[in-house]
Amino acid sequence: MATSAEDRSVLEEELTCPVCLDLYRDPHLLPCGHNFCLPCLRRLKSRSDHGRLRCPECRQSHRSSANWQKNFKLANIADGFRRRGQSERSTQSRSDASHRAAQVRCDYCPEDASEDGKGPAAVKTCLKCEVSMCPKHVQPHLELPAFREHPLVEPLGDMRKRKCLEHDEMFRYYCLDERLFLCNACTIEGTHAGHSIKTLKNAMKDFK
Repeated sequence: MATSAEDRSVLEEELTCPVCLDLYRDPHLLPCGHNFCLPCLRRLKSRSDHGRLRCPECRQSHRSSANWQKNFKLANIADGFRRRGQSERSTQSRSDASHRAAQVRCDYCPEDASEDGKGPAAVKTCLKCEVSMCPKHVQPHLELPAFREHPLVEPLGDMRKRKCLEHDEMFRYYCLDERLFLCNACTIEGTHAGHSIKTLKNAMKDFK
């Protein structure tokens, strides 16, 4: 059963769009061979310079006027994976989160502060401070008003998964209309004007 769960986790990672971090919806191919949701490609096209856009994966430049081809096989696989049941995915997500929590260490504690010499395990990661914290060091974030707007998520081992590839900034917001994570620069540039945008903290409350 463990192998099946691991296989499902790997498959979910392969079916996740690198831009919106969600399962592919209407995936299309760039000439370099990388896939992205069509709304994500349109968003990149709207911000392209001199009629060219860069692939978020390999940074290769392409003509923004080029016709993108839909990846029908990938679309069918992603849709089938999505239909397998919300309850099953939710259970697996909690299992994966517990596994990650055991691997991510507190950034504030010295490495020799635990029996295994690797430092205490983190219980939360702050997206604003970009640090992972153990139960002791996360307390100020939970109690002090100064940290009220700091979004806390399950421990992250790789911060790059929560950073905007275009602006190299941490995601702070979520666009409900396009189902995209946004950084500060994304909201300032105005391409989401008129859209329903929430802070990650409030968006996560709605999703619970």
